[in-house]
Amino acid sequence: MHPDLKIEFLTPERGKGEDKPRLIRALGVKATQLRFLDLLFQDPIVIEEKGIKVRVPNPINFSQQKLIIAQRRRKKEKREKDIEQAVTVLSIVDPVEFKRATYALPKKWRTLLSTSLQQAWLTLPLERPILEKFKLLFTPQ
Repeated sequence: MHPDLKIEFLTPERGKGEDKPRLIRALGVKATQLRFLDLLFQDPIVIEEKGIKVRVPNPINFSQQKLIIAQRRRKKEKREKDIEQAVTVLSIVDPVEFKRATYALPKKWRTLLSTSLQQAWLTLPLERPILEKFKLLFTPQ
């Protein structure tokens, strides 16, 4: 921890999963295990800021991952935060590409994603112009 910087180490959760962090001996750190983290590693993009190149998750994959994990959250506040973050990023995503990538996901994942989009429609009325572009993936209520 540093007052201006926080670095979290994450690793994909496998099998039944565990609540405790996983020790990564080679780095001497404990990493939080997260389900669906693999999505963030697929098709990353590189951004450059002030001459520094950084590889970040593809916005499509980031949104998908947030929408999927939101439905697995026990705490309502975390679920709402995940959905809000995903919808914010959807504003820069090509809807056609997002739909294509979503239909490539397993059916169970698509169901979780769709449920989150339905909840976004109900809880984020100011974001409906963005969500309108993705309506084929969910049924607004």
